[in-house]
Amino acid sequence: MHRYINSCKRPGLFKIVFAAAISISLLLAPTFVRAESYLVHTGPNGYPPFLFVDERADGVRYSGIIVDLLDSFESMNPEFERRYNSMSRTRANLQIQRGKFSDLMFFSEEFAEPSTLDSYQFTHTLFESKDVVVTRQGDTYTYRKPEDLHGKSVAVIRGYTYWEFDELFEEGFISPFRVDRHVQAIGMLAKGRVDAYFGNMHVTPYYMKEIGLSTEEFNFSQVPLSEISYAFMIHREKKKLFDALNTFIKNATSDGTLQRILDQYIK
Repeated sequence: MHRYINSCKRPGLFKIVFAAAISISLLLAPTFVRAESYLVHTGPNGYPPFLFVDERADGVRYSGIIVDLLDSFESMNPEFERRYNSMSRTRANLQIQRGKFSDLMFFSEEFAEPSTLDSYQFTHTLFESKDVVVTRQGDTYTYRKPEDLHGKSVAVIRGYTYWEFDELFEEGFISPFRVDRHVQAIGMLAKGRVDAYFGNMHVTPYYMKEIGLSTEEFNFSQVPLSEISYAFMIHREKKKLFDALNTFIKNATSDGTLQRILDQYIK
């Protein structure tokens, strides 16, 4: 009988010890929290050097300033995880107007319609740039003011806004040739099919290199079409993302992280 009673007590003691061990292991185990995903607009062709889109057999690869910045951001804020969404600029503009666009886009507040700010807000500035008039070396005219392009043909991108030039296009003072890709516009300029191209001083050289052209074959106007402050445009529903990114940008600007990334792509 004595032996039987002891054998009954041992399992009870084992259960207590086992339960305690499980409790301790649960306390010490890492807590896995599902990351909050956010959708990043890329466009089908990217926007180098800010965003390169490389389509491969095994999928699409993304790189560039935006990707490096978001990589650094997510390494410090693992509660966020991005996905990519590609659509044409025209379709993206329609989505923006409806307030149903991707959660994040690299954009400029100068180009945003007033109604856009009802659904989206801009982070601290990431980068300053300029849009310029690009012409061929040897052309006899130089752009200084819009009137210099009267009677000329200009390659422009569908879905883009060109402000005062949109009115000049409609009134027939300047002939717009609309294409879907920047490399198409630059190719038309190189072949003499248009007189000018509206491009960005930091982006256009990458497109030229992509199609085997040198910047020395072209002139970039000293007078800019517009001066641009680039930032992240974020949907107002993503308040946590907005606040975290703003803090990251402020710190990355102060400690030199942002400039180190920019220096890798922009000389």
